[in-house]
Amino acid sequence: MQTLAQLLERFPAQPDLAKRLWFFLEAMTQEDYDGILLLTYPAIFDVVPKAVMREKIMASFDDDETSIAIDSFEIDDIGPQLTYDAGHYVQVFYTALMSLRLQEDAEADEERRQERKAFLLRMFKAFYGDGNIWYEENTGRYCIYHKKSVIGILDDRSPQWTFLSYQPGSELDRFIPSAVLDQMQPPPGE
Repeated sequence: MQTLAQLLERFPAQPDLAKRLWFFLEAMTQEDYDGILLLTYPAIFDVVPKAVMREKIMASFDDDETSIAIDSFEIDDIGPQLTYDAGHYVQVFYTALMSLRLQEDAEADEERRQERKAFLLRMFKAFYGDGNIWYEENTGRYCIYHKKSVIGILDDRSPQWTFLSYQPGSELDRFIPSAVLDQMQPPPGE
């Protein structure tokens, strides 16, 4: 993972954004749910209460059938800062290496386990791209190289940089002015 000093050196024109991004990276890799929520654009909590969002985030990292770990998280690039009304927006491109472990079916024989693994690999490759997913036999984990982006937001609701995941056409688009969305790039691999 990048250090704060590396981010500040790489993006010297935006030190406040670089610092907040570093805290975001730390929260994600440490599974710091409260930290993730602190760095999430607060207007989303008008739609989904913070307690519900916390439960969803916790469940996305670990439940009875799956566990997800973010092994590395790197900022690849920061787009130009866009201003609309009193808000400032910036698209941040990142790469994460995630590992996913699924609960094995204790009653399945070896052939069934291999069929399931092959099916899941095909499914993940279709979603993440052929070269972005592999299975580690020694750990029993699926490793996923994941390129995405978030939108950093600084406005009257968020006096410090906070972030929303960016997926064109998602429900989260309602929090970003359409004039800003029109200037966003699809995340790599989309």
